[in-house]
Amino acid sequence: MVFQEVYNVQHGLIWGLLITSFPFFTGLSAGSFTLSTLAYVFDKKEYKVISKNAVLMAIVLLLMANMTLLADTTQPTRIYNTFLYPNIASMFSWATFIISAYLLCSLIYAYYIFTGNDKFAKIMGIICIPVALGVHADTGFVFGLNKGMVLWHTALMPVLFLVSALTSGIALLIVVVVIKEKFFPDEKKVDPEIIYSIGNLLIFFLVLEFFLDIVDITTMLYSAAEEYEAIMLWLSGPLSFSFIWIQIVIGGIIPLLILSHPKTGRTYFGQGLAAALVVIGTFAMRFNVIVGGQMIPKSEAGLVPYTHEIGYIGYTLIEEIMLLSGIILFGIVAYILALKYTPKIVTLVDGIIGKNANDSSTEVPFELEE
Repeated sequence: MVFQEVYNVQHGLIWGLLITSFPFFTGLSAGSFTLSTLAYVFDKKEYKVISKNAVLMAIVLLLMANMTLLADTTQPTRIYNTFLYPNIASMFSWATFIISAYLLCSLIYAYYIFTGNDKFAKIMGIICIPVALGVHADTGFVFGLNKGMVLWHTALMPVLFLVSALTSGIALLIVVVVIKEKFFPDEKKVDPEIIYSIGNLLIFFLVLEFFLDIVDITTMLYSAAEEYEAIMLWLSGPLSFSFIWIQIVIGGIIPLLILSHPKTGRTYFGQGLAAALVVIGTFAMRFNVIVGGQMIPKSEAGLVPYTHEIGYIGYTLIEEIMLLSGIILFGIVAYILALKYTPKIVTLVDGIIGKNANDSSTEVPFELEE
């Protein structure tokens, strides 16, 4: 019997657009939620007018992130196993409980905001902020603790994911507020100065993210040959266009120029355009990291191309795009419906809770016979 051994066989990419979208949506959610707490936790009362928009965005985006995971697993009915068999040593296991806690806290926090209970909204906001940031930090650890992936295995990965989450969340909220102000004039107006101040906050996080990117790239360039070859995937390899032009130029430099210019930075159009470009650049960053890390093989067979089926079961690129488009459409519709019906639902729930409380407090006690 003759045995044959095959070397340098490439395996397909396990994570594609769906998993790329998961940290993208969770980042948008965490950033939006953190911004919603400015009014209640940090006593910036002028931001109250955008808090409801931000918290509803955070909840909808978190639901969208979970939908990408369920679609990618192709076995969503087995999700209960993550709760039945926790593993303290697994970042994936931690993510299950942190995301669940974040969703629950966000719903309670939103309830107190819509009922005007500032005291309890502040308490829940203080509780939720570390949980929201923990969701995205955990995602960074999922990638950063992979020793076999050169592009992922860096101590800066959780920090980069967290900072980019705040950057993209702020940017998306600016886009939504600008659209509402321009195309829905009957809605409650937001002071333009508030939008411009959020734009200044966006500038700060953009600069911070640039600094972290430079530190990460410089460190890998002066590291071992393996790290050098990995980073060249972004600088001169197949992902160079996505990294240099979409992530850095379109998603970073151009928005900074627009926001810092005294004319364009003080207009709705300039703010909205710059923020939209930041969101696009953030998605490119997620793609460059997640897909790029898998393109580097464990052998010398050359880079793994992103042209074939993705995942254990196998999605084609077209199928991934269709699934992602459906999730985005769901998010848009869900957000519009949430804006319209959440006040009515909260009023109904508040009425039921209040009625039950009144009924229990006005109950006639047992009286002794005379």
